[in-house]
Amino acid sequence: MSNIMTPHEFYLKTIGKAIDRDGYYGAQCWDLFDYFNGLMGYPRINCTTTGYVKDIANNMNSNGILKNYDSVAKDEHMQDGDWIVWGEVPQSPYSHIAMIRKIDGKDSLRSGEYIVTVLGQNQAGTQKATQIQMSTYGVLRIFRPKAYVKEVTQVKDLGYLTIPKSGTFQFSVDSVRIRTKPSTQGVVVKNAKNEELCYGSGMKVNYVNYHHADGYTWIEYNRSVGGKAYVAICDKNGNSWGKVL
Repeated sequence: MSNIMTPHEFYLKTIGKAIDRDGYYGAQCWDLFDYFNGLMGYPRINCTTTGYVKDIANNMNSNGILKNYDSVAKDEHMQDGDWIVWGEVPQSPYSHIAMIRKIDGKDSLRSGEYIVTVLGQNQAGTQKATQIQMSTYGVLRIFRPKAYVKEVTQVKDLGYLTIPKSGTFQFSVDSVRIRTKPSTQGVVVKNAKNEELCYGSGMKVNYVNYHHADGYTWIEYNRSVGGKAYVAICDKNGNSWGKVL
């Protein structure tokens, strides 16, 4: 994953530029999607039925896109880096494709729809790459690059909590000790005054892995001073000490 371009890196590389990959009709929305695929090492997905990007969604079972993308739901779990394909609607009369950057909220004009900020070309009256807000009304499909699919597992100790392999955890209790390994046998980390370092209610930590040991579930994170540290996120009875954001 270290060599995979993140959505924000792609934004920085393309914003304000006009990318024409096929030499037809200038910098179109398809060209930006094709450029992303090239950077990710994915093959080209052509629009072979109508010539418009709606073909990417309508022909997904035969055009090979599902080898490198997952088709995901239009809901609150849409994430940065998803590619969204619109059909023929007023905001995209010939269909459109763009990368979701964030969900801005529910569409107050249309039930079940969302307003999203997207990175795309041939939108907002310019062929250059821009970020604008659009409604999910008229969406045909949403595709998530497999490189951006978060590994998710059901945590045995919690039962009800599904935790990504990496993410952000926010604590809801105080005095959760930080240790040098994911175990109750791990040494408690202390500061220069020999005081135990702990997480408290409302505090957040960006973690990079999790472990099961001694009846607890532990998250692993990189310390700002260097090295790894570990902290439990639930007790032996499966009571969560916070939530995954």
